[in-house]
Amino acid sequence: MVVEPSFMPGLVERLKKNGCNVWAINEPRKECNCVFVDQEESGYVATRHLIGKGRRRIALLNGPVEAYWGFAAKLTGYQRALAEASLSPDAALVRQAFSPIDSEAGREMMRGLINDGVAFDGVVAASDSKAIGAMAQAAEMGRRVPDDVAFISIDNTIADQADPPLPSVELPFADMGRQAVTRALEGAGRAKSVSIIQQIRLQPFVVERG
Repeated sequence: MVVEPSFMPGLVERLKKNGCNVWAINEPRKECNCVFVDQEESGYVATRHLIGKGRRRIALLNGPVEAYWGFAAKLTGYQRALAEASLSPDAALVRQAFSPIDSEAGREMMRGLINDGVAFDGVVAASDSKAIGAMAQAAEMGRRVPDDVAFISIDNTIADQADPPLPSVELPFADMGRQAVTRALEGAGRAKSVSIIQQIRLQPFVVERG
């Protein structure tokens, strides 16, 4: 059985107790097979992309790290990239917000950065929607995008619809699903005594635009 257990505590344990061969997607798990995207690497390569463009005051517009492992991992990757570039971390540059409309979370965090007087020249957004909302808010508040502020998003699901062009970190979700289903089918009928837990980590990559 292939499941996405991130927001369903105890699901994997219940399924395994009932004799299911479980493949979890989109989350690293030690107790069952899993296929997931390296979310720490996504935050790292996004931040490195902006550093490579000469940006030095880079904000992270994230989701609540206590609510989802991927947000915490993105933060770790962001911090690692700054450290490697010898850029001092600034807690004022790291924002967290949640909204049922994800672009509104991006707008909220951008308003906060500007209203708080925080200097920044680059933005890593944890999703395309957050980035698109934040870009619109920045423009409305007098910031030129990408001249004053360069953006990059993470997920690359709707980044190609952004104006101005929005580079994004591709998270290979389709490949994640394919691999999980393929391997679950390959393992169907195998004796549990010879089964080995597999953890497959897929790598994100930057899609440049503009």
